[in-house]
Amino acid sequence: MITVPLREDEKQALIRLAGWKRRHPREQAAFLLRQELERLGLLESATKVESAPSATRQEEGRHA
Repeated sequence: MITVPLREDEKQALIRLAGWKRRHPREQAAFLLRQELERLGLLESATKVESAPSATRQEEGRHA
């Protein structure tokens, strides 16, 4: 686990955004961090990873 110190204004903004998105502030912070890491190309998009067919499914398709 990583702890990120926030200034009071950052903390309040995060809480406000989390309320709008109906997320816990911790989940909202994780979402924002992941989104930025994907944007920078440091992580593959979570939607690409989830929607990508598994190697097993590809193998089954070839044998059918």
